[in-house]
Amino acid sequence: RDRGDIPSFDRILVETTGIADPVPIVQTLTNDQMLRHQLRLANLVTTIDTLRGAGQMDTHREALRQAALADRLALTKTDIATAEDVSLIRRRIEAINPAAPVIDVQACGDLWSELLGSDALDPMSNMRETRLWLSRLPDEQGPVFDFPATPQGHAHSIQSFVIRTDREIDWTAFAVWLSAMVHRHGSRILRIKGLLNVPGYPGPVVLNAVQNFIHPPLHLDEWPDGDHSSRIVFIVEGLDAAATRRSLLRFLESSSPIGWTDRQVLS
Repeated sequence: RDRGDIPSFDRILVETTGIADPVPIVQTLTNDQMLRHQLRLANLVTTIDTLRGAGQMDTHREALRQAALADRLALTKTDIATAEDVSLIRRRIEAINPAAPVIDVQACGDLWSELLGSDALDPMSNMRETRLWLSRLPDEQGPVFDFPATPQGHAHSIQSFVIRTDREIDWTAFAVWLSAMVHRHGSRILRIKGLLNVPGYPGPVVLNAVQNFIHPPLHLDEWPDGDHSSRIVFIVEGLDAAATRRSLLRFLESSSPIGWTDRQVLS
């Protein structure tokens, strides 16, 4: 493209196989020394079969992880599914990933715009994205789903939960806690999205992490709603929600981050 050998383009769309784990692709885009200066991650989109999706998530860990990691969730085959089928799969995926909008492919008038028209990680559209996922959050802790064992006997445990606090969050202290958390439990942390009330700024700081990659924090010029509390969504695999909440709140009560290590996270 830079040499002019092919027409200019604005976006690259990578379609994986149905059972692919998207994390290695994310890690390649964010960690490769050449690619990270040429490309940036925009959206992770997961399509879910309304008729077969629940069964696939019960038996395939990759299907669960795809739903948990997504920025956009697209329901397919809703035109041949019953209302009960649609309601069931919506409840399942909204419990796994409460921050991602669920789009009915058949009912959407402008599908490509909904899926790709705005970037979840684009600073220019961050206010819209923030309002979008905040509108979907439960008041306190979201449902926890422990999925049944696969035919091979492996149990899946994907949880989504929200931590809220009215306490102002010192970014330096929080960054220490978050880095320690990701360092110790990175493979079990699927997504973290947050809105933090940081002292000294008119608007909040937007937090976004995919597994062990923490995107640079973004400052909003104003709050997206009248609630100025800090809200952090965790989507994890095999981590205790109550222990995570205790660890973070105990850390925030500490006057200084000095002396904390990753061994104290979730202790």
